[in-house]
Amino acid sequence: MPPSFHGLSLEDETREFSQRCLYVKNGLRLFNCLLMKRNDTLRGHITELNNLAEKLDKVQKKTKTMSIAGGTTGTMGGVVAIVGIVLAPITMGASLIGTAVGAGMVASGTGMGIKAAMDNNKINSMDRKRLEEVVQTYKAEIADVELCLCFIHSGMAELRQYNFHRLQHADPEALRIARVAEAVHPGCNKSQQLGMKSEMILQGFARDMDLYYTDKDGQRLKKGSETKFATRIRGVTQELQEELNELHQVWQTFFLAASRF
Repeated sequence: MPPSFHGLSLEDETREFSQRCLYVKNGLRLFNCLLMKRNDTLRGHITELNNLAEKLDKVQKKTKTMSIAGGTTGTMGGVVAIVGIVLAPITMGASLIGTAVGAGMVASGTGMGIKAAMDNNKINSMDRKRLEEVVQTYKAEIADVELCLCFIHSGMAELRQYNFHRLQHADPEALRIARVAEAVHPGCNKSQQLGMKSEMILQGFARDMDLYYTDKDGQRLKKGSETKFATRIRGVTQELQEELNELHQVWQTFFLAASRF
């Protein structure tokens, strides 16, 4: 709640001021603790998302290569088989061998195409489940950090409404926190815009995910969408990394301001 000075004695105002400073101080401690403790985990999730995107690209390339190879093998096998059948009355045994080889090449080409499709379906199905787990975990872990930052900005905004000259006899530590709040004010506009930005990024990504998966079961990627989806994942990881870097820069701003007093 914003401070209300109406009808407050100097003693009551000082007591309320000191209490609000304590809240901000505890918020700063918690923000630092959460950021340091979860930094490696959050970066690990970002790396895993990038790895999933890389895996989708590899599957797409492998599927395309195997499909082309399978189609080529099948075509060549068909030609050999036809030639063998045409020449059968003349060459007898030799042409029948050619027919058998051709049939084997057709079967091999078909098998390569089927295997590629099976591998593709398997990896796509597995990746969606893991992708959703990583997104939910990241969102839960970053939410505490961003909420803490929102609390700090709100508390500092309240402290700046007090008349520090009137409260010169307040607790020295409370006055120090109030001066930190005043010092970071000119440069905190950008960090205030962070808010719950990482959560909004992930919510948008979760909504977009359905666009890339089939309507039938929602677990398999639409044919030909692997590369686009991998690009979308990389875009999300880049945004998350930028926001995480911003959080660290905000803490650096707080730390530098506190070291001045």
